[in-house]
Amino acid sequence: MENCRSLLATILGDARDAGLVDANAASRRGNRRGKVITRRLERTTAPKEWLTPLEILLLAERAAALTGRDDDFVMWTVCGWCGLRWGELMGLQRSAFLGDRLRIDVQLSPPNGGPFVLRHPKNGSLRNDQPQFFCAVDLPPFLSALLTRHISTRPPADCGCGCGGRKFLFLNKEGGHHFHGTYEQFPWSQAAHGVVSGRPPRPGRSADAPARPVLVDCSAGFPGRPLSPAWPKADGPVWTPPLIRGVPRYDQPVIDVVAVDCPSCPAREGQPCRSAYGAVLSNRPHRPRVRAAAEQGHRRVLALAFRLPIKAGLTPHGLRHSHRVLLDEIGTPDVLAHDRLGHSKPGIGRVTASPAPAPVRMRR
Repeated sequence: MENCRSLLATILGDARDAGLVDANAASRRGNRRGKVITRRLERTTAPKEWLTPLEILLLAERAAALTGRDDDFVMWTVCGWCGLRWGELMGLQRSAFLGDRLRIDVQLSPPNGGPFVLRHPKNGSLRNDQPQFFCAVDLPPFLSALLTRHISTRPPADCGCGCGGRKFLFLNKEGGHHFHGTYEQFPWSQAAHGVVSGRPPRPGRSADAPARPVLVDCSAGFPGRPLSPAWPKADGPVWTPPLIRGVPRYDQPVIDVVAVDCPSCPAREGQPCRSAYGAVLSNRPHRPRVRAAAEQGHRRVLALAFRLPIKAGLTPHGLRHSHRVLLDEIGTPDVLAHDRLGHSKPGIGRVTASPAPAPVRMRR
């Protein structure tokens, strides 16, 4: 009945615009048909960013290099090859890993004035091999081995935030959950977009800080050590290093202070200086140590480089779209692709179609 009324309202609306009838008797109050069409056209014309398998590995590698944690490499590799949403990825627990499959029963919802909460996935798209839901997500052999190694080297831990989950696979370095907005600023923006996020102006601050490219020192080899603060973007074909107070001259030789023992504190070669209270002074070594390193000739030239963006404008949800593109490229049947992503097929296809198990070879 609802569809019949909508169809009748559309027909009478077109007839009224053509002057065939005086009024649309089936119209509803606040008919937003035109706005819906406009939004639909905007969504279809807006480009959707996606990554190739190589770009997914590069993104995961960059994120791990920036944070110094292998968890980020495993996390984004799993996301790219399984097409998980952000909440589903953050909600993965040890019980979800079945060796060659992932069971997606929950997603981690962000706090709304309270703690994190575990809920069912969006639109009830549970992937757990139950007849009334979708099939569990199959893992390729390399990803199954990667997750097994990750669990053995970094055992899943409890978060302690009261969300109701146990033994999470991916937590931050403090043992809590990742915040979406915080993770997008670091390391996602630097890994995917190749820029350090800008800083908007606010009261009490002299000016805003524009986005800057990720500058790294590759003198010790790949992937390089990020330098902060980074130099601003070039504003023309001729560019010179900035001569602004507070911005280091990375183009000048630097003194390797950790190459000698510190005469002012117990720090030995390779260790940062410490204050009288034991605090690390990695950014401000003692002056006698700097002089001693300079006198012994411990100077080195930085091998400067900057990271090109992997895909400007890419969001974490873009990996889910990338997974669907990859499924289409390898010729995955449409019903199986919908089942893997937890999507219901539209129309009569959702009733008549279902993924079938792999055929069993009969022995003669």
